[in-house]
Amino acid sequence: MQVLQHDVKTLGSRLTMLLLGVMLLVTLGGCGYVWRGQEGSLSENSVLGTGNKTLKIKEIDQTTLYPWLTYKIRSLIRDDINARNLAIWVDEGQADFTLTVRVPSFQVRSYGEYQSQSQLFTATIIMELIVYDGRTNTEVWRSGPISYSDNFENSNEESAIQEVLFMAIRRCMDRLQQRF
Repeated sequence: MQVLQHDVKTLGSRLTMLLLGVMLLVTLGGCGYVWRGQEGSLSENSVLGTGNKTLKIKEIDQTTLYPWLTYKIRSLIRDDINARNLAIWVDEGQADFTLTVRVPSFQVRSYGEYQSQSQLFTATIIMELIVYDGRTNTEVWRSGPISYSDNFENSNEESAIQEVLFMAIRRCMDRLQQRF
């Protein structure tokens, strides 16, 4: 009989905790809180709208000694735009929005010995995105300068550049998603 009473008490406390949890969820939902995944598409807050507009790159303005940098920037931006569903990417023809990417500053420095594995690279980039209306060519939005810098130990120069590009473009896309 004691075992049955203990089981009833345990079941009662579990039900009480469950009810408190449900009441907390209902209360938070009434305050406007949502669980991750319920807030809808993140592209709804984007400068580009809800993700159903077309976008193409108009120009990438960079004057580094790395000719492949332009192609890497284009590729990373395209992949991030598609992954976040911010717009429909087009390479040619008319688009609802065009994008200009400016890279006013980019530098890579290496420290250490070339033959040893103790080489350190410091890569720094400053980027700016400018979105234009595709029909009128008027400026719709400007990110302002966005910078990223990092140190890379035991790395080669190209992988350090690619990593700093990836993180800088990620910051640019984060800013593109914020209307404020």
